Amino acid sequence: MTDVVVTLDRTDLETCRVGLLWIQRHRELHRQPASPAIERAIRNLEKVLSMSASGPEDEAAQQNWITSKQAAERWGCSTRHVRRIAERLGGRKDGRDWQIPEREL
Repeated sequence: MTDVVVTLDRTDLETCRVGLLWIQRHRELHRQPASPAIERAIRNLEKVLSMSASGPEDEAAQQNWITSKQAAERWGCSTRHVRRIAERLGGRKDGRDWQIPEREL
């Protein structure tokens, strides 16, 4: 079998991370056991995404933030669902609403 090399850009990696977070949440909602492989993959993706070519970035200073309502509209889900996973997406609480890094969408 021949080895295949695939190059993933930052958007691909972010999409994989969000997809894994959704799978993890689905498993939680259906009371299925946590998957160590999924948790490990999420941690590894977060580690890679927190790095730039020169090292860790000061992400808060370099990213745009959107509201949970805006995120829900883009994802086609409820604001309640976005608020439930906001912290895992790197969100921050702003009053009673959540701010989500735009890079997570």
